[in-house]
Amino acid sequence: MTGASGFFGAVMAQVATEAGHDVTPVTRAGYAAASAAGGYDLVVNAAMPSGRFRAECNPEEDFRETVEKTFRIRRDFAPARLLQVSSVSARCQRDRVYGRHKRAAEALVDDGRNLVVRLGPLYHETLSKGVILDILRGDTVHAAAGSRYAFTPAAWAAAEMLRRCGESGVIEIGARGALRLDELAAALGSASGFRGAEDHQEFPDAPARAPAADEVIGFAEALRRHLGERAQ
Repeated sequence: MTGASGFFGAVMAQVATEAGHDVTPVTRAGYAAASAAGGYDLVVNAAMPSGRFRAECNPEEDFRETVEKTFRIRRDFAPARLLQVSSVSARCQRDRVYGRHKRAAEALVDDGRNLVVRLGPLYHETLSKGVILDILRGDTVHAAAGSRYAFTPAAWAAAEMLRRCGESGVIEIGARGALRLDELAAALGSASGFRGAEDHQEFPDAPARAPAADEVIGFAEALRRHLGERAQ
């Protein structure tokens, strides 16, 4: 698994290990040795950058870390199947750098054999950046106030991904419904301002078993208490 030390990669590695899978974390330092070893049934590429605002500011870097990296991983780990962790932005934000690059990376692996999984905004107790923390801290959010997010527990998304890892093509995994960013801010009593374009990250075909997007409010309230305790 590439990106096993990142936010979602770490959650995915933990969920897969607890489910009894043999997980091999692939780091930058160990990449050459891991790809040369071979013998993998499935290679998970969870090493994709997640910063939309950063992508707009650094498009060349985002291209290298998204499109070129995907090309190298597919080439270097062949003939193993690839599970590409992508973003719903590949569907709904193709007019922006982040979405275009995610879609271009998908096109490199979507050959009828591999699996591309589009995710949306994720949350977990290990969260260290992103819109939820921005709102909790009262920082500026780089998206319009009316942007609708289908906030999804990362552990649930990882388990659902494992359940469907034998599939191929492009699938989307995310929560039911959506919560406007200003609604989340209001629920948390945040003074955050909003600046940027509308950024809707929703899953209209989410199954009934998926968690509801507004469950993030309870998570955020618990995270705020935890952050307050750590600050004392």
